[in-house]
Amino acid sequence: MGVLSCELETATAVRPLSDWDGFFVRCAGWMNDHADLFDLVNLEHEDWKSGAKAFGELVFLLMLLLRSERANDPQVRKLARFASERIDAFDWEAALSYYPNLVLILGYVARFCALIGKQPPLSTAMMTELLTGGCAGSVDYKPFRRADLLYGFGLAGVPVDREQLAATLRGTALLESGEAALFSFSEMYAITHAVFYLTDFGCVRPQTYATDDDVARVRTAMVRGLGIACREHHLDLIGEYLVCWSALEMPQDHPVRASAVAMLISNQLPDGAVPAFAKRRPHDKRSDVSARFRHWLDCYHTTLVCMLAASRLGDARG
Repeated sequence: MGVLSCELETATAVRPLSDWDGFFVRCAGWMNDHADLFDLVNLEHEDWKSGAKAFGELVFLLMLLLRSERANDPQVRKLARFASERIDAFDWEAALSYYPNLVLILGYVARFCALIGKQPPLSTAMMTELLTGGCAGSVDYKPFRRADLLYGFGLAGVPVDREQLAATLRGTALLESGEAALFSFSEMYAITHAVFYLTDFGCVRPQTYATDDDVARVRTAMVRGLGIACREHHLDLIGEYLVCWSALEMPQDHPVRASAVAMLISNQLPDGAVPAFAKRRPHDKRSDVSARFRHWLDCYHTTLVCMLAASRLGDARG
């Protein structure tokens, strides 16, 4: 099968493409039903890294949705109230002293607080000191996580060199080989994150910080990469590519995009969650947590990404 032949092998009761809005609502409902599991201090998490990552991703989602046409959606507002309460209940300064990786989500937390009209847990001056004083540099993360950090701190008002973000795209495998078919899934994720930050999730034109040639190559890679993700039934990656598709101002009526949207809609579970893979792969299940928590671990990231894909973030572009 060619990479652009995206038969919906897993689709059974296929919902119409017009149900994209309903898809978003069902995802949001599932997120609210499982909001308690995003708590930073949920004892079912294996460690701080697991809890902080999940909460950071929730705040990240809300930060983007609150500046989109979904800002007044009742489900989004309900999630925002939960996140606001948990931010207030957490001792951020104390936690940073023994878990420096928490710095990765501080920018998103600060920006979220600004959007809902409350003071962030740390001042801009303190965050600037964290970024320039060595704390951020001591965190162990992949190269594109550096861009993650810079993007988040920039949103929080910390001075950041935008050219450093542009360099993340030039450093991906895309501009070294240009062949999407040669990428590993890890490299495909690195490319999506580079697009996220360069375009501010659709709020900035892609040519602002990249050349026309680079944007053209990325757009070509998006078509091929989305086709590969569909072929592999990789719903999580499909969601990320669809977010990039909108941010890169690509045609909404493209057949590969239509196949990808249909695959997400038709593989949404009855409870509203979206699993990472349409063809379920074995998960390393822990025996010390509830079945509800295991299901949440399997689905929360993909469901979150799919909410972004269905939210039309690019409509916020000025």
